Amino acid sequence: MQKISRIGIWLILILIFLFQLQTQAQSKKYFVITGRIVPEVGEAGTGVIEVKKNQNEITNIEIPKNGRFRFELEFFNEYYLTFKYPGHFNKIIIVSTEIPKEVWERDNDFPPFPMIVQMQQEFEGIDKSFTLKPQGKIFYGKEIDNFEKESYISDIQFQEQIETAKSQANQVQKEAQSISKENAQDLAEKQKNFDQLIKEADTHYQRGEYQMALLQYLEAKKLFPEKAYPNDRVAELQDLVKALEITAKQKADLEQKYQSAITKANGYFDKKTYVSARPLYEEALRYKPGDVYANGRINEIDLLQIKLEQIEKDFTLTMQAANNQERQNEYVQALNSYKRALELKPDSKLAKDKIAETELAIVAVETDKKYLQAIQLADQAMAANDFQKAKMQYVEALKIKSGETYPKNKLNEIALSESQEIEFNGLVANAEKAYANNNFDESFRLFNQALDIKPKNQAVQKRIEDIQKIQKQLAKDQEQKEKNYQSTITQADKLFEKKDYTNAQAEYRKAMDVKPEEIYPKDQIAKIDQILAELQKEEDINRQYAQHIKLAQEAFTLNKLKEARDEYQKAYNFKPFEPVPPARIAEIDKILAQLAETAQLAAMEEAQRLAKEKADKDQYNKAIAAADKSFAEKQYKIARTHYTTTLIALPNEKYPKNQIALIDKLLSQQELDKVFALQKAKQDSLQKARENLFDQAMSAAKEHEQNKQYRQAITKYGEAIQINPTQRSAIQKLINDAEDKLQLMTRLDLEYKKIIRLADDQYAASKLEDALAQYQNALKIKPDEEYPKKQIAEIQAILTTREQNYTSVIQKADQAFDTSDWQMAKISYTEALAIKPKEAYPAQRLKEVNQKIADSNLAELNIASLNKAYAEALEKAEKSFKENQLTTARIQFEVARSLKPDEIVPIARINEIDDLLEQRNKDRLAQAQRELDEKYSQAISVADNSFRAKSYSIAKLQYKQASIIKPDESYPKDQMALCDKLLSEVVQVETYVNKLPEVETAKPVARPVFNPVESAQATEARAKSYEMISNYDEAVKRADDSFGIKDYSVARFFYLKASDIKPKEEYPKNQLELIRKLIDSQLSANDVSGYDNAISKADDAFAKQNYTIAKFFYYKAIEIKSWEKYPKDRINEILLLTNSLLSEKEEKEYRDFLARADEAFYNKDMAIARFYYNKAITIKKDENYPQIKLKDIQKLILQDNQDQQNQEYSKIIEQADQALQAGNFSIARFNYNKALTLRPDDKYPKDQLKSIKAALEKQK
Repeated sequence: MQKISRIGIWLILILIFLFQLQTQAQSKKYFVITGRIVPEVGEAGTGVIEVKKNQNEITNIEIPKNGRFRFELEFFNEYYLTFKYPGHFNKIIIVSTEIPKEVWERDNDFPPFPMIVQMQQEFEGIDKSFTLKPQGKIFYGKEIDNFEKESYISDIQFQEQIETAKSQANQVQKEAQSISKENAQDLAEKQKNFDQLIKEADTHYQRGEYQMALLQYLEAKKLFPEKAYPNDRVAELQDLVKALEITAKQKADLEQKYQSAITKANGYFDKKTYVSARPLYEEALRYKPGDVYANGRINEIDLLQIKLEQIEKDFTLTMQAANNQERQNEYVQALNSYKRALELKPDSKLAKDKIAETELAIVAVETDKKYLQAIQLADQAMAANDFQKAKMQYVEALKIKSGETYPKNKLNEIALSESQEIEFNGLVANAEKAYANNNFDESFRLFNQALDIKPKNQAVQKRIEDIQKIQKQLAKDQEQKEKNYQSTITQADKLFEKKDYTNAQAEYRKAMDVKPEEIYPKDQIAKIDQILAELQKEEDINRQYAQHIKLAQEAFTLNKLKEARDEYQKAYNFKPFEPVPPARIAEIDKILAQLAETAQLAAMEEAQRLAKEKADKDQYNKAIAAADKSFAEKQYKIARTHYTTTLIALPNEKYPKNQIALIDKLLSQQELDKVFALQKAKQDSLQKARENLFDQAMSAAKEHEQNKQYRQAITKYGEAIQINPTQRSAIQKLINDAEDKLQLMTRLDLEYKKIIRLADDQYAASKLEDALAQYQNALKIKPDEEYPKKQIAEIQAILTTREQNYTSVIQKADQAFDTSDWQMAKISYTEALAIKPKEAYPAQRLKEVNQKIADSNLAELNIASLNKAYAEALEKAEKSFKENQLTTARIQFEVARSLKPDEIVPIARINEIDDLLEQRNKDRLAQAQRELDEKYSQAISVADNSFRAKSYSIAKLQYKQASIIKPDESYPKDQMALCDKLLSEVVQVETYVNKLPEVETAKPVARPVFNPVESAQATEARAKSYEMISNYDEAVKRADDSFGIKDYSVARFFYLKASDIKPKEEYPKNQLELIRKLIDSQLSANDVSGYDNAISKADDAFAKQNYTIAKFFYYKAIEIKSWEKYPKDRINEILLLTNSLLSEKEEKEYRDFLARADEAFYNKDMAIARFYYNKAITIKKDENYPQIKLKDIQKLILQDNQDQQNQEYSKIIEQADQALQAGNFSIARFNYNKALTLRPDDKYPKDQLKSIKAALEKQK
């Protein structure tokens, strides 16, 4: 069965693969559109795209919650795409896939067309007729040989229409409140007729039937003269109809002929008489040249013969896929698949039946989902004691599923909530009574009923737990009885299987004692009795056989081989077919033959052993005499050598071993006596040093705490505990207090940054009032911060300027309106609306101006004025764009677009500005994330260092701070748990002498850092004369020298340089691979995994063309391994792909500065490196790499200074100690005083100076 199942799975996979191949092979038949829906408000459900093909075939495509969609449209058709999203207005986009035949035959493989559909929030009760008109059209552009988009209505105009509709709806609502019921009914009927007329007019408009559309809009205007939409359409169409060359009658005649030809053609087409249908479609094209529908039908007829063969195959595969999806409960996908199958074969009864079944299943699933959602909300309200809300949700659940008992029970529970207390007390009383009478089941039932009323009552819970324990014990006794029975039966069965019938019978009798009524043990006992009777016959033979075998074995064991052979022979006589006796007889015969030979060899070996034993004894006695003599003369090392020699002769002798142990003890004592004298001199000063270090740590901790440097304070307090553990409890209180202050400061900092990010986002989205409020909130948390103050001042200035601009433009527009300069009024009101999109006054005025222009037919007269206004708006926009004033520029481009909607420049610039604003927002978010990551990494690094130093209490506090920064990270929490475990373990107490840190000689860097004290002019002069290595041999030599002293980062740089000079040379590449392994082996596991993780995320984002995210993670990788070339190359590639590079000259100059800075850095010439990194920053201020390297320079300089000071201090102390041991007090005193100039607070040289002073006083 499994084999058949596997074959079936493979067949399905093969069919799916073939289907995919077929689909890919036909991909050139389709025009692909990809994109996403962007709702104005948060997620409200799943979006739907209604696809209407040639005004009659409708398909609905569901869009996932991420808003992304992708679909394929057949060529030579016209589609109406209606985008629908819950809580938002619909939007219509026309897509014409008509392309010239020569293009179709030449190359019909167009790239996917990207779309972003901005959805505006819907408002109930307003006139939605403006949403029935398409917002734009996608069509083939011959000039660009690709598909392009033409906008009919911009997003701003769409928003204007929403605001206008809202204003009208409010007015209608006010008027409706004052009319009678009869008038309200008349008004509703009037509105219904209006909506129908608008719908018919829009349909005619979309088909290009402008005359019919104009008539319908005029009829609608008669019903509601004040509504803007029909007025706007009438104004638009009057000019359009006048401009048409064809008369209405001619159009009607052509339309009639066209419809007649199409009707006849469709008749033949429906009957599949394609030969007769095709000429009629061509006739229709004579009446409507370029008609999409007729062309589509002709192409469809041409392709249909090929397609019919494919339809049956596609239908079968689609039905199979749908069946699989339905079996996996993927009903929505299955329904779509069945619908696709029905599209392939519209007459298929099977597909129709399956669609009906699947729709029922989806309805059932959706009903369950709504029901569970209502129940969940009701339960949450119930838990919060919000009974009114809970009741409302339970009633809602019953509306969805009226037969469900759970909501009914919950409603009854709410209704009875007031009487529950009485019922609860009664149940508890009865339960206690049953408990007292040992009626535990009844008591348990009653207490559980009481607990249903009050689930959190501890007394009832305690009683239930007591009863459960009693019941558990009773059940345990019964279980034990059953267990004993089963155990006994199991044992008996095992004995029975082993044919141990006597013991098995005894076990079965024990089982009967436990359960006398069981039949199975009785049957088994009877069966054993029968078996024993049968076995009795064989027992006598077996007993005698066994007796002889036993005697034979005993004799064999005692090496009585001849007796054993006789007994085996007797056993063989009883059971000739047993294999043991004859085998043993043959074995004994063989052994007897070997014994004779062995006896002869044993005599020879004994003689050799006695001779060797005598020689070893003589050697031992000689070595012992020499060893004892040396020992008596206290020449212990020589004596030890002789004693060791004796053990070669006689390894088991105890005397030499004891003497060796005694000698080792004596030698150790001699060494200890020498050490004790020197150790005693230092012991007293160490105790004083301990007290001094403790005072220093406490003083530093308190100073840090006063300066609000709580992390440093906690660290110092921890050091004080390590120095003096007896003060742990007192210091721990101080640590807890500092930790609380640190947590408060961290929370305020995180809250401040969160508000600043929100304010920055709102600022970037031009939501200035909201951003202003958030910056003010941030300033309340951190009143001294300059950034929110600066942003508040900037926003207030922008708002003031915006208000002034708006007032100025409105005054200009009103003046033009009053002087009937309609074109100038339209420009000015449009500009005012761009400044304040939500203002009603300029929107209302703009409608009046449009009506005035339409009534006076001034459009053609004002072309020159329009061109002038368009040029001025475009000039202002370009100026603002060059000055990086993107919001102002966008407003001006919107003005230009409103003047000339068909112009490409304003639309392209607006899209570019939108992309730039979006990128700014993303960069800001990425920067905030980088700052958070850096702060977290620093906290983890500090904590890891403390952990490696085994300062677990301090490490725990530092991990806790890291966890506050990133609460979702598991690593700090795991480390905190590990610290608790290590702190709880018993650790052997060490003396302070062992704990006190010794002064270690710091290992100097392989090549000293060169950081001369010189003027900026001197550094610049040296930098300009700085010559880079350009010779391959010189680069390899420098690299080899650095590699020899294990300065791998420098070696790596020069091997890379050598490889760049001669790319084909293998030696530098091999060395680079070796260095990579060496450097990685020295890095911590966190650094290695952090670098690999950053590179992985960066590569993944790069592959998805998410370049901002990729660049962020490549920089993160550089922060860990600044010497790596790969992330730097990737960043340069991103800059090239995103057109972020500077001019060729500037880019070359920037790279040259970096190259010089890097080489100077690895040559340890920090002044020149810093000079060129700063020069690079002047060209690219936002690039991270030069900033990272400047930080590395500072770290190296600080480390080098510390190393040099440590080296000098250690050398001076060593010289002073040597002089002191030699009794040269003057030199020792000079060096100890010199050491104090480097470390004035160090206790050791001070104590040594006191010792010298005391020694000199004794000499007096």
